[in-house]
Amino acid sequence: MPTLFDSATLAAVVKRLDGLEVDARPGWGSLTAPQMVCHVADAMLCGLGEVPAAAQPGPMSRWPLNRLVIHVFPWPQGKAESPPEFMQRATQTSPEQFEPELERLRDAFARFAARDAGAAWPDSPAFGKMRAKDWGVLGYKHADHHLRQFGL
Repeated sequence: MPTLFDSATLAAVVKRLDGLEVDARPGWGSLTAPQMVCHVADAMLCGLGEVPAAAQPGPMSRWPLNRLVIHVFPWPQGKAESPPEFMQRATQTSPEQFEPELERLRDAFARFAARDAGAAWPDSPAFGKMRAKDWGVLGYKHADHHLRQFGL
């Protein structure tokens, strides 16, 4: 499974991100390109412990379903439930904020990939207890999902 801790995978994700245009139209969903970039950045920053999000109790937060969703099942196309904290800023992001949000996301990717895998990692609001390996795969799947949403 691809992970953001693999330098070639991370470089490929960033290259795809570099192809995103401010006025790109999504193939599904309602987020604009600037909103999507902000949303993905906030999710990455949650993995770094910098964007707090309340736990969403449910079956996906418990083993083994959480590991199956992260490591085995394909990410669904279309709208999936997101923690509200990952949407609050995103829905208010304007086209003028596109470039700063892109830089914020690139920085989040770089800091995420450089983080010590042996460090304590925060819980995911949706998936509960997480290891570095889980965050790396989840970060990739989430970014890939949204890049595909915009044809990248």
